[in-house]
Amino acid sequence: MRIVASLTAVAALWTTPAMAADWYLVTTTTSKSSAIFIDRSSLPDSGDIRRTTTLVVFAQDNKGAAAMQAVIDFDCKASRYTFVSIVRLDAAGNSLGEDAGSGRWWAVDPNTAAESELQFACTSGAQPSDTISFGSALPIARARERLATEKPGTYGGH
Repeated sequence: MRIVASLTAVAALWTTPAMAADWYLVTTTTSKSSAIFIDRSSLPDSGDIRRTTTLVVFAQDNKGAAAMQAVIDFDCKASRYTFVSIVRLDAAGNSLGEDAGSGRWWAVDPNTAAESELQFACTSGAQPSDTISFGSALPIARARERLATEKPGTYGGH
């Protein structure tokens, strides 16, 4: 009987739909070499440590990767962050490999992409106010198009 109950519980987990991603463009680098997105649906509503799912899309492949998807913890009180895990992705969104974070905390410097990410994470997506939703699909191709056509300094620019 226990086996049947356990199998039923496992089957329920497989059939439970995952929450759809909600990718928001938070900032682009000043050089337009990358665009940084955060999945707004991954953000907790409260707490000093905010775990996010972040996507960095490169304008040009970086060591064979079109993007990097990372789980990042932001410490809202101490203004710092640490990488929990990193997955390198190809242009289709397929994994090229995964690395664990180092556990090292990095300070968030003013006027940087990290500051925009921290603001977004710590306000549950309310700031910065000029963020743009790209929907639920991984926005790798759309971000690369945007980076190719956007002039430096026209959006976000950290």
